[in-house]
Amino acid sequence: MMLIAAPEEVLTQNGRRVGLGRKLGQGGEGAIYELTDQPDLVAKIFHVPLSPGRAGKIRAMIAARSPALDRLTAWPIELLSLPTGEPIGLTMPRIAGYREIHQLYSPKSRRAAFPGADWRFLVRVATNVARAFATLHAEGHAIADVNHGGILVGQDARLRLIDCDSFQIRAGGRCFPCDVGVPTFTPPELQDQALTGVVRSESHDNFGLAVMIFLVLFMGRHPYAGRYLGEGDMPIERAIKEHRFAYGRQRHLVSMDQPPGAPPIDIVSPPVAELFERAFAAESVYLGRPSAAEWVEALGGLEAALVECPIGIAHWHSSELVACPWCRIEAATGVPLFSTEVSEATAGLFDLAAFWQQLLDIKHPGPAPDVTAGAARPKLSPIARRTLWRRSWQGPVAFLIAVGPAALSFGIDVPTLARLVFFVAAIVLFFLVRWALRGSLDVGTFVVREHEARKLWQSTLADWEAKAGPHRFDDKRAELEKLKDWWMSAEGQPQHRGRIEAAIRKAFDELHQIANQIEVDRTSLRQNAEETYALMLQTQLDLKTVSRKA
Repeated sequence: MMLIAAPEEVLTQNGRRVGLGRKLGQGGEGAIYELTDQPDLVAKIFHVPLSPGRAGKIRAMIAARSPALDRLTAWPIELLSLPTGEPIGLTMPRIAGYREIHQLYSPKSRRAAFPGADWRFLVRVATNVARAFATLHAEGHAIADVNHGGILVGQDARLRLIDCDSFQIRAGGRCFPCDVGVPTFTPPELQDQALTGVVRSESHDNFGLAVMIFLVLFMGRHPYAGRYLGEGDMPIERAIKEHRFAYGRQRHLVSMDQPPGAPPIDIVSPPVAELFERAFAAESVYLGRPSAAEWVEALGGLEAALVECPIGIAHWHSSELVACPWCRIEAATGVPLFSTEVSEATAGLFDLAAFWQQLLDIKHPGPAPDVTAGAARPKLSPIARRTLWRRSWQGPVAFLIAVGPAALSFGIDVPTLARLVFFVAAIVLFFLVRWALRGSLDVGTFVVREHEARKLWQSTLADWEAKAGPHRFDDKRAELEKLKDWWMSAEGQPQHRGRIEAAIRKAFDELHQIANQIEVDRTSLRQNAEETYALMLQTQLDLKTVSRKA
């Protein structure tokens, strides 16, 4: 029997009529509706009436309710039936203000959905995921179908498990298995198998738990989505089946390596890294995988050992690392990994005095170095030397040309007056030839070269002062001083202080980036500035030299 439309009313287990309100969402099995008289609950109405086995499972779940499960899950509360008596749905708590866990993975979605999430937040969420699994396992149940859509996270890092009616349930001496699973969360021993009727063990669940924790901590990278060193493609499902953990100690033995730009395994503490090794090892199929309780303990230790990076804003890392891994990744990719906003889970932890000391530890860059100091004495350019060489021949050439008439006057028998005329003509010819040769040397070329070099130097010097000088640094420091005054004046206003704290952290990050950029610019631009200054000095020397009177 297929429902054409959801009924307006359904019956609870005690026969009470319940009205269905607005539809809130829909999936493959059914849709979620508001309850007209119970705003804190919702109804899940299936597209078809439930089979006796499915209805029996929901009844068993209702009987197995506990305060621990209610705190962590959207556990079924009552079975709902059509007026004809056929089971059609269930009631469960209404979960508001939560988002699916996959929105925490990438920097872009995390900034939009969880603007205050730093790595402390991610570690805390991972711990809470493990705690939820541990609670469920302690009650004798298993999630079985571990997937992104089944875990919701709040802005305070708490979470709720949903779609609980798909869990594997043990109650009343019976086991109600889960018949589905997502391949990327399915352990190697169950890959490529039909899951209908398969009873999942706690170890099966713990594989999915390890994958989920890895996704949260490693920016959405799947532990088996690595760089395959062999030929052809390596789908994640095949890599799982063949135990090709891309971040493990033995990864090269299975022709895998972690993908470029991915966080290394050592971003987590050694105990957490060891749990990943155990969870994804080939022998885990027989020896079992780390329990949820082990994950809670190890992740709790990691969170307690986190320290704030003195350089990168919102960068928290294990105290056992000698350098911040997030700074290195951000420098390589140019993508900020974490937001500078403050979350509810980490609000109230801001120590302005300690933070300000980090700011004071950033060395002031000082004035831009004088690139003209120590400049080498300029040398004439080849074109200037050629010009001087040509000029050196002006006198001899003019003399040789002028000596002809003078020699002629002495070589023929002419009156004395005529010899005098020849001699005067020789002198005039000497100066005319020398004037003509001097005019052939274009000094204007050197004037243009000197003018262009001087303009280039003025532009280069202005760029050098702007980029290598401390002006940007001083402006950002002044901005931080103003934000500090605002933060101090907002005492007793935690919400306002939270916004100012976010602005302080962002400005601090920018200050450090400016300080680094100034150092980079001083290194990269200095040689060009020195060469430009040397060129100007050379063109000035050329012009001064070739402009002298011979």
